[in-house]
Amino acid sequence: MLRYIFYSFLLCFNVLFGQSPDSLLYQLQQLENDTERVNQLCTKAFELRTIDLDMALQFAEEAEVAAKQCNSMPHLAKSENVLGLLLYKKSNFNQAIQYLNQSLQHHEQLKDEIGVAMNLANLGNIYSDLNEYQLAENAYLKSLHISHKFHHVLQVTRCLINIGTLKFSQQQFDASIHQFKTALEYANQLGDLQLTATCYNNIGTIFKEQHKLDSALLYFEESLKQKELIGNEIELADSYLNLASIYCIQKNYNQASNYLLLTHNIATTKNLPAVLVDYYLQQSQLLEAQQDYQQAMVFLKKHYALKDSLTNLQPKEIATKQRFTHVTVPTEINKLSNYIWMAIYILLPIIIIITLLKNKR
Repeated sequence: MLRYIFYSFLLCFNVLFGQSPDSLLYQLQQLENDTERVNQLCTKAFELRTIDLDMALQFAEEAEVAAKQCNSMPHLAKSENVLGLLLYKKSNFNQAIQYLNQSLQHHEQLKDEIGVAMNLANLGNIYSDLNEYQLAENAYLKSLHISHKFHHVLQVTRCLINIGTLKFSQQQFDASIHQFKTALEYANQLGDLQLTATCYNNIGTIFKEQHKLDSALLYFEESLKQKELIGNEIELADSYLNLASIYCIQKNYNQASNYLLLTHNIATTKNLPAVLVDYYLQQSQLLEAQQDYQQAMVFLKKHYALKDSLTNLQPKEIATKQRFTHVTVPTEINKLSNYIWMAIYILLPIIIIITLLKNKR
């Protein structure tokens, strides 16, 4: 009997906690409460953004469908924001802007200022990547003002990181480092490894630009450690590219090659064309440094071909940049509903065991 109960408990545990994303998506689609379905789908979509962007998009698209079914503007705004940030990570800027603007309009109608701040931060990232620096700065500063107003430390930290990235793009290195170091203090207070990893990565990029290679290497390595701790597979590619570039300059070609191989594996398995653009360029530079000019030209042509194909999909040319990391943010998820579901997940196996024991008697 005890063995039967153990296997029953193990089965419940596997069903609830060991699901593949596909099976979890199916289960969430079956939830009768539409608004709860949106919350759960958005939560999972955001979690998957660093692991599998294509699967994350499936969850977000289902969340949008559920939000429309329940005719709930707050939940529609939430799903649109998540879709926008995922499409941004896929380098589909046109659709990303469309979804984020829709989410922004809905949050403004709801007078949800924190939601507005998050939408503005995500829009600022896209404007920055499109070299629309004034639009980006306006969006970031509005987001920062709202975040300070509500003492939202997490969102303030994100805004500081994004403003620092913008300042770097404008060659304002001292202002950029100041933003990142301030953000790093906040991130350490929050204990947020994702944000500390981003700060270390971006400070390292500035030091590299200033030819302070040893300092840059230390910051890149620290960023890599943080990303490995949290299992951020997709953004590991940024760290690998940055480390490869340093080792290439230092003529440590074996190390550079190893990191580029890791970058290529992530870019191809996770379907990240924007990462491939920078990989091809860095691979070309490595081969040129090794005086393999023929192969260097092959990779340089791949770089421009893919860059041009991506450019044709966007409203204006996207310049290949240093591997900086912006911070995208989700709309706040209903924490109470998450706690309720967690309680159900924990109690369900216990209820099953008690029922089995009663039946046995």
